[in-house]
Amino acid sequence: MTSTPVGSNALILEVLNRHNYKNWRSRVKTYLLAEDLWEVIIQAMTEPAKHDDEYKAWTKKNAKALYAIQNSCGPEMFPFIRETETAKSAWEALERVSKLTGHVENSAENFKPYIPFNRFVREGDWDKAKECVRLGELDLYSAIRAIDPRDGFGDMALHVAAMNGHVHIVKELVVLMTQEELKKKNAGGATAIHLAAWNGKVHTVKELVLLMGEEKDSYGHTALHLAVQKENVDTVKVMVLSMRQEDLKIKNNNGYTALHLAVNKGNVPIVKELGPLMGEVRNGDGDTALHIAVKKEQLEIVKELVLLMRREDLAIKNNEGYTALHLAVNKGNVPIVKQFVTKKEGEDDFDRYIPFTTCVINGDWDKAKECLSQLDDPYDAITRVDPRDGSVGTALHAAANQGHAHIVKELVKVRQEGLELKTAQDFTAFGSGINLGVSEQFVMERAKYMAEQHEKMLSSVLDVQNAKGFTALHVAVLKGNVHIVIELVSLMRKEGLEIKDGHGNTALNIAVLKGHVDIVKELVQSMRVEGLEVKNNKGANALHLAVMNGHMHIVKELMPFMRKEALEEKDGEGYTALGCALDVRKDEDVKEMAKYMAENNNKVFGIPTPPSNWIPVITAYGRDSWDLCLYLYPLTPLEFLIPEHGRHGAQLIINCLRAKELDMALDLLQRCPILAISPSSENDDIPPIMELAGMHSAFLSGTTLGFWQKLIYYRTHIEPVNLNFHDTCINIPKQEVDRHNQMDLTCSGLIS
Repeated sequence: MTSTPVGSNALILEVLNRHNYKNWRSRVKTYLLAEDLWEVIIQAMTEPAKHDDEYKAWTKKNAKALYAIQNSCGPEMFPFIRETETAKSAWEALERVSKLTGHVENSAENFKPYIPFNRFVREGDWDKAKECVRLGELDLYSAIRAIDPRDGFGDMALHVAAMNGHVHIVKELVVLMTQEELKKKNAGGATAIHLAAWNGKVHTVKELVLLMGEEKDSYGHTALHLAVQKENVDTVKVMVLSMRQEDLKIKNNNGYTALHLAVNKGNVPIVKELGPLMGEVRNGDGDTALHIAVKKEQLEIVKELVLLMRREDLAIKNNEGYTALHLAVNKGNVPIVKQFVTKKEGEDDFDRYIPFTTCVINGDWDKAKECLSQLDDPYDAITRVDPRDGSVGTALHAAANQGHAHIVKELVKVRQEGLELKTAQDFTAFGSGINLGVSEQFVMERAKYMAEQHEKMLSSVLDVQNAKGFTALHVAVLKGNVHIVIELVSLMRKEGLEIKDGHGNTALNIAVLKGHVDIVKELVQSMRVEGLEVKNNKGANALHLAVMNGHMHIVKELMPFMRKEALEEKDGEGYTALGCALDVRKDEDVKEMAKYMAENNNKVFGIPTPPSNWIPVITAYGRDSWDLCLYLYPLTPLEFLIPEHGRHGAQLIINCLRAKELDMALDLLQRCPILAISPSSENDDIPPIMELAGMHSAFLSGTTLGFWQKLIYYRTHIEPVNLNFHDTCINIPKQEVDRHNQMDLTCSGLIS
């Protein structure tokens, strides 16, 4: 390492670091001799009497010498003398530190002295870490470089501090280590910044990113790659602000940048951060992040990348010669194709459609049809959104909202006329017919045509949604209009019936919430079984919603159409439909549901119910309903009550004993005797037999064991009988009444 000159006014020509102690010592000693300061270094530390001239002279010389030593120390050496008050102590400390190698052989025995230091670093207590080094007469330089071999990860102190987010310790260690040492990897191939990024320690990453942001681990990942893998947006933001542009584009061993990984993860916020910086970078297949997003059909990410990337980058071709747009067209994925197509000016001009929309709202189809005939593109009028409507509805939404069933029929009929591409298969066939070698302009024209046709196709299958996420079917269900629902359901795809609104509810969920049993009957007969199980944003499906809202007549309609496995489904809070019923419904409602479930899927009786996490039969006892508990017990399979399934069986027996319902307890014990000594969850894991021992009714005298008797009884350990011992001694005590019994009998070989 080269020497570093200091200011000319210091008269010292070399700054001390870990590698130049001999040169530094020679130069500083010469300087101190020339300034008549060397005596404070070599003399014993005996201060003269204070306040006399000799003391003042010594103090001045000590200060000058100490200043010279401090001023000539580099950042990695100064901390060793930061708190030193005499030049002699500083000189000796530097000599001692510089003679040590700072290397500890990687073995458990050699690392043992540094275990306390390592522990305090892990706990974030730097003062105690330094103190244990001092008390153990260890070298701090060696302690921070010692490799921990105990767990196989081979971490140094910096690794430990970084992964635990102790940024104050990281700052201390950074000034004590060389650049080479800072970038040292552990046995897993990770540097300190990799560990910090993986564990989401944002402030630590910020401290280290300028020092080692470009470093790769054994998989070729930078810390940025790891932050993306953990989907930590804050860490990504910190690194983007601090790393060099070329380092952000580093590829891992598989040829992926951090942006490629973000696309694979489907993480839109991270794509927004990285997209403008490296959208043009290609992986081993020549794919940009946009190519990957198109292949994975990630609409939201395609939308963001198209907005963020430069126009020339959108035209990049992969190794097969495809642009991202060409891939989208070939796949027939029109929603993605539409992201590449620039909207025409005046596209949202709605004024010319107002007369038609007004007639639809008023229910006058004759006038509405006349308005259509005067428009250049009458088909667009049906699905063009009305900006005056707060819900941004189409004419179809308006007709459904007003209950004009006859107009709904006419709108659907008009919308289906004149479509060249009517199905998803039509779009795929159309797109796949565009081969390589055509101009990008031609691809764009085909893309625009596909987008226009798709808008028409969408409306023909009634999938278009307004700003609240409602389809026309949602609107009709909200209004309770059975006739319009029947009309729409007959025309819709099965998948269209499963479209969610802004709250995640399908039309079926809304019908359940509103209690429209007639609409529920129509929907369940037309929907896929998977559609019946679609959950809303709170994790509840139609059956959960019916139970929670007290619509037991709808529960009866739903259950026969649902898969048996669906009865086990939990909502966002962990409740099955039966669990919901136990929580909010009457006993008779629960019994009716339980009867159906017992016939179709008795596994539901073994699923714990929040918040107590007991199975239903015990939950019923907890709601003070012994009658319901008696009803659920025979429906509950024994497999859910045995000890291997948890403590439910033992707890049920204890509940029976407390309720004086001994028949159920006896029945369960006869079916599974081991439950008598199996721990429950209450009274310090006391089994049912102990609960029985503590009951007055279990004793003829009516008196239970006292406190000390219980304590002795519980603590007494009885050794099991040794059946291999064949000699038994029976001592018969003397009896005053019958002297013939005064003898000892020893029976040998009684047990053959």
